[in-house]
Amino acid sequence: MPLFDENSNKTIVHVCLDALENEEKNFIVEWIQKHRTSSGVIHWKYVVNDLKLRFGKRHSENKVKNYWNSRRKTYLRKSKNEKQKQRKFKSQEQEEFSSEKHEFIFHFVTSEDFFLPKSPKAHSKISIASLLNYNNL
Repeated sequence: MPLFDENSNKTIVHVCLDALENEEKNFIVEWIQKHRTSSGVIHWKYVVNDLKLRFGKRHSENKVKNYWNSRRKTYLRKSKNEKQKQRKFKSQEQEEFSSEKHEFIFHFVTSEDFFLPKSPKAHSKISIASLLNYNNL
């Protein structure tokens, strides 16, 4: 299938119509990771040229772009789904924790319980913690 090269105003005669092979796909991913600019720009004509040099097949820029963009969208969709699963899992954990019942046992204390013995050595300190029962936590 003839393809027109806009940069050189020439017709490229030999364009591979086959689907990208796994090795070519891996090469595209690695190439983009290494050569993408800091602002995220990908120079597709260089990707296509390096594919031709490495594998001996010239694929169209459009085919390479379509592969990369579909791969990127699939990755974004999967990461979005995983984030939603993590949020759902965290909310379930919080619901389970909040649904646990904590029972406190309160003892009613009469005024007689607060009277201390008259000898100083025999009395003991009464604290709020000693009045509360924390065994059921």
